[in-house]
Amino acid sequence: MTATFGGERTQKRVTLDGGEQRTVQLSLPSGEPGTKTLRVNEGADRPIAIVHPETPRLRGVPDKAPPGSEPLVDVRTATGEPLANTTVTVGEETVETRSDGSVRLPVGSEGTREVRIETAHGNATETIEVTADAERVLVASVTVSPASPTSLTTPMARTVVYNPWDEPLETPVRIRGPETTTEQQLNLAPGERTVLEAALTRQPPGTYDVQVDMDGSVDAETSYEVSGDERAAAALASSGYTDGGSDLGQAIEAAVGNLTLLLGALGGLAALMTVGGLSASMARAVHARRRTIGIHRAVGASPRSILGLVLRDALVIGVLGTAGAFVLSLLVLQLLDALGLLTVYGIRISTLPTPAVAIGALVIGIGLTLCSAAIAVGSLLRGPPAALLTGETRAPARGETREG
Repeated sequence: MTATFGGERTQKRVTLDGGEQRTVQLSLPSGEPGTKTLRVNEGADRPIAIVHPETPRLRGVPDKAPPGSEPLVDVRTATGEPLANTTVTVGEETVETRSDGSVRLPVGSEGTREVRIETAHGNATETIEVTADAERVLVASVTVSPASPTSLTTPMARTVVYNPWDEPLETPVRIRGPETTTEQQLNLAPGERTVLEAALTRQPPGTYDVQVDMDGSVDAETSYEVSGDERAAAALASSGYTDGGSDLGQAIEAAVGNLTLLLGALGGLAALMTVGGLSASMARAVHARRRTIGIHRAVGASPRSILGLVLRDALVIGVLGTAGAFVLSLLVLQLLDALGLLTVYGIRISTLPTPAVAIGALVIGIGLTLCSAAIAVGSLLRGPPAALLTGETRAPARGETREG
């Protein structure tokens, strides 16, 4: 991939399997203000305007306003800083912004008014239609974060609702996304601004719309694209698993069968193998110290105290071994991720476990170690101390004598 922007150029080598799709990020400096062309692989061109950080912006300007009203709007820079003591032209009248960048616009009688602001670093223009049938309504804008999520990401819809009028307004706000709707009743004072956040459902690759409704009409909308391989969506659509949603879990289940049963079987097999291996190792270690255990028993140590001693040693081994194995597994996963081997249907799988998974793995690992130690020492504690000291598998019966 080769990208050029103005006089800058960058490259990145990308390898894709058949049918795979991936989002690639290339960084280029913006340079000085002006309009420049972004070109990717000599085939896709897009003009982009680079503006000065102090370029003015008008925020919260309503599309319609009643005659004689004075909507409150914000004047800010391109970086979001308020522009204080700046002249704003409304039709033939001029007003000046306050210290916080806000200003009320005298829209006057019916007609179309142009709102314009000019500074040394640029200008901004908005249009307001002044009409008698205009209602005082809240002004809304919506964005999706991250802008280009994957099928593993839960995107958030961030809605900013603003009351530009000189009276309080109460209205229900409904945020509609793919397979989800969030509704909230708002009561905003004059000039008040609030932010609403709604979690959207995970979706397969594609483009989706988000709309903000107030009083039954669409006041703001945006769209976002979920990146990834469309084969996951195709597998889901052809599998008949669409009744319960369309997240990634169903897509994988459609491809490999019952995911829960598969993971349960693999987890159970791994647990049995671990218990077997640990039990054998612990049995060898404990039986190698059978004479030491026999001496403890012979001088009066109870089976419970010996079991506690062995379990304490096993706890130390289990903590160090489990923690070391956990760190090693994370490093292996990071290596596989760097080699691009953790990609399913074009979707990169996260290599970082959740806190619940990490704690569960540590607890299970230590528990298996303690279990194996208890099993290994249990067989030795059932016999008499003499059998441990002589190395015999059983104590001599009454009337028996030992040779030598």
